[in-house]
Amino acid sequence: MIEFRDLPEGRHLRVDNKNFYFDVGQNNRGVYLKVSEVVPSLQVKSNFRTAITVPEKCWIRFRDIMADYCDKMGRAQLSPQEIHQSGNASGRSGSAQRGRDNMQPLDRTSRRSRRISLILNLGSKHA
Repeated sequence: MIEFRDLPEGRHLRVDNKNFYFDVGQNNRGVYLKVSEVVPSLQVKSNFRTAITVPEKCWIRFRDIMADYCDKMGRAQLSPQEIHQSGNASGRSGSAQRGRDNMQPLDRTSRRSRRISLILNLGSKHA
């Protein structure tokens, strides 16, 4: 018999005209994270929805891949002068971070914690 455990609450992130929903679920195969994108459709009276389902066993690897992309894109958007002035090995300054962490609440204890929070902080209440 499968044991159902308490799962974190779902989260919502709005970016421009898109809505992203992060929902944790469980079935006979285990725990999973479903990330859904909902875009309003102007042609019909419904929303267009796509989703991916990520099994719990690969959440850490999924997070690491996303964090790698975030780091690379953060460095690509900074000028060489900004990278030098920031003194940050990752090349990300406070101004480069602005606008990226719009999923609230975030754990502000470290850069890695912020990345983890952005991807998988599903246990906190909505802001």
